[in-house]
Amino acid sequence: MTLTERKTRYELIFLLDSKDSESVKRASMELKERYGELFVDVFRSITADNGSEFSELSSILESYRSEAYFAYPYSSLIVGKGKQ
Repeated sequence: MTLTERKTRYELIFLLDSKDSESVKRASMELKERYGELFVDVFRSITADNGSEFSELSSILESYRSEAYFAYPYSSLIVGKGKQ
């Protein structure tokens, strides 16, 4: 999983155990542990594709007071938050 900060292009790269929502959840929990209370300031939102591995991203980020956005399939346009 790769996270790229939009303005600075700073990247975080995680090697996931598999391509499933549980692996994304573990990576998200690791991020939350690293950043602690700053998580919501650093990760105000995360934009993901519509892969099944991101199926729980909205609920994960909501618990951290952050938001998930998803792209339209086959497009660079973004669907509203929390929708997939």
